Amino acid sequence: MQREDKERICAGAIAMDGHSTNDTGALGRTLARLGAESSGVGGALDALDDRLEALERELRRIRPVAGWTDVRQTS
Repeated sequence: MQREDKERICAGAIAMDGHSTNDTGALGRTLARLGAESSGVGGALDALDDRLEALERELRRIRPVAGWTDVRQTS
């Protein structure tokens, strides 16, 4: 995903903050909080990227234990 796409998604999610009680609203609130902590959408993207990378590392660590496979792998 290109940075411009991420910015568009984050900006939309931040705009939805408080307008929904479902996962989209939760994402908006999270991104709004990240943005407030780190100077706007660009900062929120950087913070989100950092957190996503940490989650991916954790998934790679636990995947073999849980017996999961990466569905993105092609044969």
